[in-house]
Amino acid sequence: MSEQQKDFIFDGNKALFREEHDTEKAGILGQFLNLSEDMTAEDFLEEVLDGTEPFAATQIIGGETALLIQRNVSESPNCLDCVLKIEGENWSFEDALLRLEGLPGKIKVESVCSWPNRFEGEIVGALGDREFSFYVPFLQFFEDEVKLGKEVPFEFAGLLNKVQKVQPKEFHISTGPLFEMARTQFLKDNPEKSASDFPYVVVRTNGMKILNPTRYCSWHMFQGPVMECSELLIHGHPFYRLKIQITDGDEDLDLFAYASHKECGDYIPQVGDDICGELWLIGYKEIPDYLRLKP
Repeated sequence: MSEQQKDFIFDGNKALFREEHDTEKAGILGQFLNLSEDMTAEDFLEEVLDGTEPFAATQIIGGETALLIQRNVSESPNCLDCVLKIEGENWSFEDALLRLEGLPGKIKVESVCSWPNRFEGEIVGALGDREFSFYVPFLQFFEDEVKLGKEVPFEFAGLLNKVQKVQPKEFHISTGPLFEMARTQFLKDNPEKSASDFPYVVVRTNGMKILNPTRYCSWHMFQGPVMECSELLIHGHPFYRLKIQITDGDEDLDLFAYASHKECGDYIPQVGDDICGELWLIGYKEIPDYLRLKP
């Protein structure tokens, strides 16, 4: 990630980023819930709160305003966390956050951006020499842990949109540092050969892993192989759970990426396929025990 992108993300209009994410999350929630186009706000609340029960709570403004997190624990590890704001005897719906099963990994914290709502945010983390941004639900609960320069464990997952199979390609490179380095090694290994015996380097895209920021923040263009694949239902909707990998060449980070059948169209992912799509990268830390409510 370039310094310019960092400045845009973390020194810009945080309210705008929140609006952008709300727009995205509205579409994402539509993949998980039976949302109709003419659904009212009351219908939406009934849908997201159905089956949930009080799971955790925290005060956020003195002793007057609190957040109550409700979770459908029977649907774990893939479920919704519904956040309610409680003021006295009144409550209001704040957000519905996805809780997806991920895979453990460690990153070095480079930047932290807490959102204005005080319970979500984003982090830029480093994996070796590679930097990437990811969304963090309930960031405020462990802000003291995510210090700059510190290695912090998360559980990583993601959502994949616009999933397609990538057909393998082959390129011939006959100029540049890669070609020069490969030709030098070829001549060293084959002293009886000449430079004319090495016309180009063959580069194949099979298994190539790409992660490039797109649009803003924690959305990335992803390409890479499917390492594992299974099907599951989340809130009654069919999804593929794909094990994929982010790498900087020396260090790897595995995660589960979830793609709805709708986002895959006619394509059925298979282990070994190279795929591409838009990846919303999420880093989870579980809500601390001291905030949990007793059943």
